[in-house]
Amino acid sequence: MLCQIEAACRYAERSDRRVFVDTSYKKSMHFRDNFSKYFGSRWNRLIVDSNLLDPDLDAMSVFPRELTGRITSYTPKWSAAAANWIDTETGVRLSFDFTRTYDEQIVLHHAQNGGPTAVAAMSRLKLNSQLVDALAERIRIIGRPYCGVHIRNTDYKTDYVNAISGIKHLLSPPVFIATDDAVCREACAEILGRSNVIYFSDLSNDSGMPLHFVQNQETVFGRNTDAILDLLTLSFSTRFFRFRLQNNIYHSVFSGFTILVDYLRHHKIVLSSLVKSNSEQDNLFASLLQRLEG
Repeated sequence: MLCQIEAACRYAERSDRRVFVDTSYKKSMHFRDNFSKYFGSRWNRLIVDSNLLDPDLDAMSVFPRELTGRITSYTPKWSAAAANWIDTETGVRLSFDFTRTYDEQIVLHHAQNGGPTAVAAMSRLKLNSQLVDALAERIRIIGRPYCGVHIRNTDYKTDYVNAISGIKHLLSPPVFIATDDAVCREACAEILGRSNVIYFSDLSNDSGMPLHFVQNQETVFGRNTDAILDLLTLSFSTRFFRFRLQNNIYHSVFSGFTILVDYLRHHKIVLSSLVKSNSEQDNLFASLLQRLEG
């Protein structure tokens, strides 16, 4: 999602447009909440509050033209052939040519795929003060330098038992565990010792589905918040351990979540600006940045 925001921002810079982020789109399967509940924008052309979208969007000209009159009601469907989301009704790809300019008032980009530009997107954002406070509170609960471990084990799988057992001697407690799998987290506690492991995310409704698939709208804020705070808690860990994924259809070696943690740890200026709040929390995060290890 961050990579697509950055792609749109770079296009907007070249074409003199604004970017409206609508992660609360009612027919989307992912995130399903207003982005402004979690992040603010540092760039005046990037608008992250979907409540600021013009209520008369359907009256505007749009590309793809097949969405004219229904920009607020199209139904997306993933297409392996198009390697992108398409409009269920017409089959048109829900994006545009980033090398072109358009006369239409709106150009729509409904897409996915990750990469290194997620960090660039984060340089345009700031974490909301509520989440900054929650992040600081979690780190204070940990209380001392900690190791961070991320394990993805829903849509992608990890041989986490052998992976954790293999690095057990390198893990100085406390060990912060971020994962999308409650069974995996319990196994880590058994292997490392329950008193040595700490975590915060609520996986009580774990269904084995990836965290980014929203099944219960009532829990979406907590679910999204936990994912974001897990990302940043890992980024501030003194040492971070990542594990290779098992063979998968996308041939991905590491989870995109893992890669983003790595990027943030190597771009301390971005990590610092993301959580900067002009409050007492700033000293805490500054001290954490000083002790990061590669």
